[in-house]
Amino acid sequence: RGRETLANYLFEDRRYAEAIPVYRQLVSERPRHLGERLKLVRCLHETGQQKAADAEITAAIAMLKEHKAWQEHSVFLVGQTCLQTARYERAAELIEDAIKIRTRSSSNRGVGDGTVGTYYQELASARSKLGDVIGAVDAAAGAIVAWGNHRNQRQRALGRLEQILREAKDLGKYLTHLETVVAETGLENPLLRRVIGQVLLTRGEVAAARDQLVLALAARETDEATHRLLIQCYDTLGDPAAAARQLLALARVTGHDPKIYVELGDRLTQAGDAPGAERAYTTLVEQQPNEAAAQGALAKVRERQEKFGEASIHWRQWIRVRSDEPEGYVGLARSLILGGKRGEAADPIHQLKTRKWDPRFEGTIRDALRQLSRLR
Repeated sequence: RGRETLANYLFEDRRYAEAIPVYRQLVSERPRHLGERLKLVRCLHETGQQKAADAEITAAIAMLKEHKAWQEHSVFLVGQTCLQTARYERAAELIEDAIKIRTRSSSNRGVGDGTVGTYYQELASARSKLGDVIGAVDAAAGAIVAWGNHRNQRQRALGRLEQILREAKDLGKYLTHLETVVAETGLENPLLRRVIGQVLLTRGEVAAARDQLVLALAARETDEATHRLLIQCYDTLGDPAAAARQLLALARVTGHDPKIYVELGDRLTQAGDAPGAERAYTTLVEQQPNEAAAQGALAKVRERQEKFGEASIHWRQWIRVRSDEPEGYVGLARSLILGGKRGEAADPIHQLKTRKWDPRFEGTIRDALRQLSRLR
């Protein structure tokens, strides 16, 4: 136990040369202890003893097979060590084998399996180091699928996919491969298209990015991130009309989000299209007359336009449909004060002060009353 503690201490302290004889003794005493042998490989690699490191990897593989311990986690650990010691070809082969073993015994072929996701991410790294963009992208995409609904890990896998594509020296070659695969299988990959479009956009290849994003939306029209990237493309290409059409399409597929209609109206206002802007703004309440969010969004637009009388109408509608939240009363009081109707503003202010509100609104109401006092 003491030698194991010493070896691990030396390893963690990066005193690899001193750790080697200790690990050698441990391996000779416990040849089936995979972890100690793999740390020995790391020490040999770090001290430039590559042939000896190769020999230990070969011995580790032989040991696993001899003792019928060729199991996915052990195979993965050997592959991961190969990756850490720049033996990328061997790493890719071993990690692929670990994935096959894992998914072969899985009913869902690894979908939603975080372990498989980790394996694929390491495989992507090995393939990327080998300059195999196709293999690296396929592995990174496999990681995304494997993580399923694990949001944080899925986002990291997406980031890895983007990094691989960003570092690709010949992205055009991969695009040709992708088109061939889609033509042969008839299966589109909208997520991959989106990431490719994002990478092309950052490279300044805006027209090419637009084309990828259009294909992505054709396959999955509800993806907001793709819509946003495509809008950015149109803006960069100097096509505000196309950007506005795309924003309207986004509004439709996201269930008519009031914020998007306000954004659309603001864009059209900046473009000098006052009638179009007004249509966008009023669509908010025409489609959702009984939604407080729509009434409040239009009320704020009217306040920006200094149409305080119209703003107060929409704040009253907010109160009609959501009287248990203070925002409508605050907005109504503000619009009345700014519109010169300070006397009428007394009623919503009184409501804010005297009604029994949910405790979570106490801070909001206190701050709002302070701001309204300044306006008066």
